[in-house]
Amino acid sequence: MRKPVKMAIGIYLTVMLLGCSTYLILILIGSLQGNDMRGAVQDANSYKKVEHVSQIPSSSKSDLYLYNALCM
Repeated sequence: MRKPVKMAIGIYLTVMLLGCSTYLILILIGSLQGNDMRGAVQDANSYKKVEHVSQIPSSSKSDLYLYNALCM
């Protein structure tokens, strides 16, 4: 590759590295201050109840197994 292309890729990767590092450092600082940082990492809905597989009706379980079989 030519030198300008290498330089552009290097600048892009440097900016991405700085951006990701800054984001992770801000999450670390927030968690060290005692804040709940789950929403910063993922789009979490803390009010949503997570259901266990045993609480799902049997008809939905068969659909779930069929979905897993098709996706795998």
